[in-house]
Amino acid sequence: MLYKFKENELYGFIDENGKVVIPAKYSFVEHFSDGMCAVHTVDDKFLYINTKGEEVIQKDEIRGGKAFFDDYAMVCFNPNHLWGFIDKQGNVVIEPQFDESYSSGLHEGLVDVCKNEKWGYIDMQGNTVVPFDFDWTDPFSADGFAVVKRKSKKFFIDRNGEKLKTVKCTVVDSIAGGFKEGFAVVKFGKEFGFINTQGEQVFNTLFESASGFHEGLSCVKKDGKRGYINTKGELVIDYQFEVSGSFHLGVTTYKKGDKWGLINTEGKIIKEATYDFIHDFGLYGWGITTKDERKLAMAELNKKAVYINLHGEVIANQEVNPKSKFDHDLLKNWKSKEVWDLAEDHYETGGTTKKGATQHIYFVLKWLKGKDLLTAEGLAVFADKNNLEVGLWRDLVNAEGAGFLDRYYKLWYENEGIINFQIDPSLKFDRDENLDEYWEHYQANK
Repeated sequence: MLYKFKENELYGFIDENGKVVIPAKYSFVEHFSDGMCAVHTVDDKFLYINTKGEEVIQKDEIRGGKAFFDDYAMVCFNPNHLWGFIDKQGNVVIEPQFDESYSSGLHEGLVDVCKNEKWGYIDMQGNTVVPFDFDWTDPFSADGFAVVKRKSKKFFIDRNGEKLKTVKCTVVDSIAGGFKEGFAVVKFGKEFGFINTQGEQVFNTLFESASGFHEGLSCVKKDGKRGYINTKGELVIDYQFEVSGSFHLGVTTYKKGDKWGLINTEGKIIKEATYDFIHDFGLYGWGITTKDERKLAMAELNKKAVYINLHGEVIANQEVNPKSKFDHDLLKNWKSKEVWDLAEDHYETGGTTKKGATQHIYFVLKWLKGKDLLTAEGLAVFADKNNLEVGLWRDLVNAEGAGFLDRYYKLWYENEGIINFQIDPSLKFDRDENLDEYWEHYQANK
């Protein structure tokens, strides 16, 4: 398994010991999945490489592609921008004919694809197995079911496209729910519980939140704390964590205060909470296969992006000779604006509401208020926490605030990944998201 790193604005790959296997020479790379990785060369050619660094698939008719799953990848073809499938030798196994770039990848012999804005499932011979009858789809699990949506209703189907009859419940997205290891997370009213593959409720206890089973354990929440249950519904790791993840190779993350550490499947601490953040080792929901044994996790320590191993030890830096976040065209070519950001409602996917789009704006207004940069009108707008039409307008800030936002707002938004907060309203601004750092740079360079 290889892991990407960045050096002098180019990407390469290291192994689990931190040794450079593929030198930094690509302008952009994805994560390795199923032994293959999509990359872009410095002259903007798209291709796939293997774990030896060999450039094994490069064809002019392929303009882009997704991760490999079980020996196949979905790719986009020139000139019509339709999507088809190739194997690891670059052979076209399903001709380009599909509309959308998103697909959850090949799982259990079936893959979800889109035609005429409707989703269905095909096999790798190109046969339609489940008709194109859905507005949204998720992958099939090893238990033989997938979560689909039709007319804003989510439900489970089997490989024949038949709806699973369940007890009265609400089906949730498969990142949290879906069938995993024989059980699926669903909602009963405002609480979360589990059903089995017969659609029956299992375990009497309901939870404030729950995630799918991984390695026999599910992360569940009670009274604001998270613990873990086994597939019998027994609490085996007590409720004690503020936030914790899903297990991969016997390890997962946990949060204590504003720091992150690692625990094992017995709940014993492997690494005390000393990191600023740790991603799950399994990268569940990242659009890559979950069958790879990923032995390094991405983490942040003292504002540095690093890789750590299953013991929590730093193995390598994710970035060598990093470029300053302030060395950016957005800072060199700024323009005076009347509006820096408006709450948008086009983030409404997967149950997200417009509130997610306004969250970061209120956060910025609060920060501006703390710096005495709001006008009287700005203070009044900030006081109204229920305005879903709120935006960052010039008459809300004084001249100093406007000068700062003109130069730094867009840069901050892009650098700090603020769109994540818009897409997922459950994310919290638990620090200043580095706005103070941008303010200090502004003060030193205005």
